[in-house]
Amino acid sequence: MSRTRQSARTSSQPIALTAEIHGLAKLDLHALRIRWRKLMRKEAPEHLGRALLIRIIAYWMQARIHGDLDANSVRQLEQIARDHERQRRAGAAKPKAVPVVAPAPRDRGHRPGTLFIREYAGEMHRVCVTHDGFE
Repeated sequence: MSRTRQSARTSSQPIALTAEIHGLAKLDLHALRIRWRKLMRKEAPEHLGRALLIRIIAYWMQARIHGDLDANSVRQLEQIARDHERQRRAGAAKPKAVPVVAPAPRDRGHRPGTLFIREYAGEMHRVCVTHDGFE
């Protein structure tokens, strides 16, 4: 594929993805479950409501194009979830309380001042690495 064709195709992907994600809101529960089955290649859990199905499907659609979380991020999120569950069982945290998030690990290789920029739905998002985590 020529470089011009490839860049035209990749530059149109975010636009098509955005339109596809917005289109999820128009689908009923049955259509969302069909979409889940096509995307995940398994049945959607019965307990998931329409709003959560839309969010999860949209996440996986974005992950397929832009990439999913790296292994370190997954491990950190799993640790946060385990800590929160442990606190909840001990009665230290309210069920709806937001878990306390530990600072970003030092071994991530991102120096303070590093700036991550991503455009989504026509809006630019910026995250700056600080000494204590992210801003």
